[in-house]
Amino acid sequence: QIPFDEITYNMSIFGMLLHPRKDDELAKEVLAEMVAEQRFHPSLLRIQTNFVESYFELKEVDAQPNPWNLLKVVRTFWTISVSFKRRRVKETRQRLAQAAMEQRRQLMQERGELDGSQLPLQIDMPDYESDGEISDGEGKPRVKFPAKRPYQLKGVHKGSGVPNRRKHRWKH
Repeated sequence: QIPFDEITYNMSIFGMLLHPRKDDELAKEVLAEMVAEQRFHPSLLRIQTNFVESYFELKEVDAQPNPWNLLKVVRTFWTISVSFKRRRVKETRQRLAQAAMEQRRQLMQERGELDGSQLPLQIDMPDYESDGEISDGEGKPRVKFPAKRPYQLKGVHKGSGVPNRRKHRWKH
């Protein structure tokens, strides 16, 4: 049994809301499981809880969002969940590195190899923006500058017909 992370809970909550044959009340149960785990950031839980509550309030008056708008909300919540997961993983790595440093310091002090000033008190962790296998989102942008209009289309306005004439030069 693999424990769910922020992203998996997010997808399961919105999967229940989007699936036409599933009961929407299951989304509340999944959210309750997520809150009961007490592993996730309180802000993420508050955002998800408030959205689910407002969804059910709108459903009572028959004004819930249509599936296309709900998919846009899913995408937004997915990016929020990815950023919270990255933050949680980064903090976990830092805590593990600090614990390893503390263990090394204690072992060296027990052996008498350390006088207390040789190891730093904290480790500076590198900034992991895209971790390869662990990464769930997009890393740095691949394009540094916005794409320019091709030289052939400079000064050509939409609807002028010039691009179509240039495709078929032999006719004109």
